[in-house]
Amino acid sequence: MYSGKGFRTYFNLKYNLAKKLNIWTRYAMFIYKDVETVGSYLDEIQGNKKSEVKIQLRYQF
Repeated sequence: MYSGKGFRTYFNLKYNLAKKLNIWTRYAMFIYKDVETVGSYLDEIQGNKKSEVKIQLRYQF
């Protein structure tokens, strides 16, 4: 995932739903230099950009 050259940027957000319950989200974008595709075989993406969204629900006890 981190091979090659380019940029990575991301945005994190944490929101408290209750005293012991919160939700975390992250949006990340990878921009690779001098490539026409990202990944290989079934994971191949046309273009030089790849993005992802992750969501985590956390309960603390």
